[in-house]
Amino acid sequence: MDNREEVWKKKRCGRFTSSSLAALMKSGRGKDLIWGDTAINYLYEKVYERRTGRPVRSEDNKNFRWGHEQEPLAIAALRANYPEYTFMHCQEDYNDIVFVVPKDLECFGDSPDFYVVEPLSGKIMELGEIKCL
Repeated sequence: MDNREEVWKKKRCGRFTSSSLAALMKSGRGKDLIWGDTAINYLYEKVYERRTGRPVRSEDNKNFRWGHEQEPLAIAALRANYPEYTFMHCQEDYNDIVFVVPKDLECFGDSPDFYVVEPLSGKIMELGEIKCL
């Protein structure tokens, strides 16, 4: 694991992330069960991470690596097909790890794959997530 990935995992540690919000939406199988096993396990995972300061999940699996490797190609396709926009790849176009934590919601964070920025000012207009299938 390279240093950037290690920093990224530390920033995510103990926080609910956009990529895992679906886990919290899983309801239980019984009509009286609000939380499903997936949601409860995710909650316990975040509690463990907050207490220990160590990430539980290893995002290093075959699908994750493949998607990670394809992101630059997807960004290149966006740039080629939409030249009127400026796309900034969060993995390659920034020196620091891009991980956004809202001021009023410290338990949540997001690391977008790219930003669409205003060419002259550099102001972020949109953010995006790439899913490579």
